[in-house]
Amino acid sequence: MTEPAVRPEPADSPTTSDESPDTATDVSTDVSADVSTDVVVEGPSELVRELREKFPEPPRAGSLKKLAPGQGLALIGIVCCAWTPFILWWAFGPAALVLGFLAYRKGEKRAKWLMLAAVLAMAGGVVMNNLPDKFVSN
Repeated sequence: MTEPAVRPEPADSPTTSDESPDTATDVSTDVSADVSTDVVVEGPSELVRELREKFPEPPRAGSLKKLAPGQGLALIGIVCCAWTPFILWWAFGPAALVLGFLAYRKGEKRAKWLMLAAVLAMAGGVVMNNLPDKFVSN
């Protein structure tokens, strides 16, 4: 035999019909009357304030200075200059020299040192390239 389907009763209704509405518990009583609302948030304590004044926060990302005109070219020229004595002195040396000149024209005053270093690195590259094999390999 099959049993008839039983419907669940809502939780806030009395479970039996014998109970009167006076004996049923009232769930909707105001609980907030018992809780004190006098809590005041003051902020950080004096010790925290002193520490924040003594040790300020580090700068955020994006606060870094942008490169001045010509500095990017000078940085690429420095990399080319560093490779010049060892790898393709005839390509990287003139590239470093041209990048140094362009950086100097854009206002980077230290690029004159890059041009000098490029000339010296090309000279070093020529010397290293023309060394006999007994100095270069095992």
